[in-house]
Amino acid sequence: MKSSLKNRMTVHFGLLAVAAVMVLEGLFLIGLWRSWYENAEELTVRQAMLASAHYRRMAAGSLPELAQQVLEETRPENPFDVQVIDLKGRVVTDSWGMPSAEPVLTPDVRDALNGETGIWRGERKDGEEVLAVSLPVTIRERPAGVLRHVTSTRYLDQAFSRIAIISLTVSCAVILLAMIVSRVIAARIVRPIEELTRVAGEISSGNFEARAKPVRGDEIGVLAETMNRMAKELANMEKMKNEFISSVSHELRTPLTVLKGWGETFRLGQLSREDESFGLAVMQKETERLIRLVEDLLDFSKYQSGQMDVQMEPFDLSALVEETVMAFRRLCERKGIRLSRATDGPLMLTGDRSRIKQVLINLLDNSVKFTPEGGRISVKAWRSSGGEICFSVSDTGIGIPAGELDRVMDKFYKGNSGRGGSGLGLAICKEIIRLHGGRMEVESKEGEGTTFTVMLPAEPEGT
Repeated sequence: MKSSLKNRMTVHFGLLAVAAVMVLEGLFLIGLWRSWYENAEELTVRQAMLASAHYRRMAAGSLPELAQQVLEETRPENPFDVQVIDLKGRVVTDSWGMPSAEPVLTPDVRDALNGETGIWRGERKDGEEVLAVSLPVTIRERPAGVLRHVTSTRYLDQAFSRIAIISLTVSCAVILLAMIVSRVIAARIVRPIEELTRVAGEISSGNFEARAKPVRGDEIGVLAETMNRMAKELANMEKMKNEFISSVSHELRTPLTVLKGWGETFRLGQLSREDESFGLAVMQKETERLIRLVEDLLDFSKYQSGQMDVQMEPFDLSALVEETVMAFRRLCERKGIRLSRATDGPLMLTGDRSRIKQVLINLLDNSVKFTPEGGRISVKAWRSSGGEICFSVSDTGIGIPAGELDRVMDKFYKGNSGRGGSGLGLAICKEIIRLHGGRMEVESKEGEGTTFTVMLPAEPEGT
């Protein structure tokens, strides 16, 4: 069962947001609670100390006189219940004028009886939560009792509860906002990825026309554009592969048909000697054509698998050029093409002689194919000013359109010449030159001719 990536990301973002907000909310409430009651204690202590200083200035002569002063000066709106307690812990009086014979021995009172400031937060006998601060009272520099300020924490609790409710409400709103934002972010991240996944699926299924929409300029947009370029290249490769298969099928069928036809003719035995000689020549030509095609396919197989190798040894490129040109001279004469060569004397090169000859033969064969009667083909070899060994094959043939120059050495590419061939020759030549550490370039102008130039490293010194 397929789960939506967007939904999973939304849930994950949402859970992270909830966890983060809840942790922060808990820390905030804990800090607020501590600060809230610490401030309340500080305020109560300050109020008790001010009251104690005030009554001390009144110079009461006894504890009952102090109690009377407290009773007279305490206002009803005062949030503190002020108690005067004797040395036995009994309440002499409070803000309401209510004495008590029952001792009050809470921790704050005990601390005050021991001469220290006492603070206590707890529950009274009537069940009410209170905060109490007790200060020792001295009269004529002798301990006389305790002055105690008591306030209910109910109002503090209520105020804290209101703040906590407001804080929790804000936290819930933040969580809801985080969920919405996480969904928006997830949609923004996931939607392009889902689109790329869909396009990749179509491409893997063979639909090379599928394209992603690069709606963003970030890395995902760059990935979409890269995938589109890949799809375009795959479409081109698929087209060239199909053309290659069609071309190879045709290239195989034609000579095989010719060989079969002449074989049946020879089997009938009704040919003159002249016809037999002509038929044998045709069969030999078509057989050589098949051999070249099979060799191209074998070389291409090695090229594709990275198993094409070269046997490096010193040889004279000038001698190789002369040998190859001589092999093509009769063919050029029959087609009415003038073939010339020019070399700079011996040009020693370390490389695979048979592979370099294969490149020369392929370039010359192409020039012969695409040069009309009365044209010229020129083969040159020289040493460049940079020390490289170079050779070129130039013709005055039909040329290559400008739009095809960048692809003419790609595998399977045959252009729009309409001539036969496997479309592998130049790609194989380019790979051979690459294995020699060299490079091959092409210059052409449609209707005027083409020049292929090969540049190879010179023979290393001392070899």
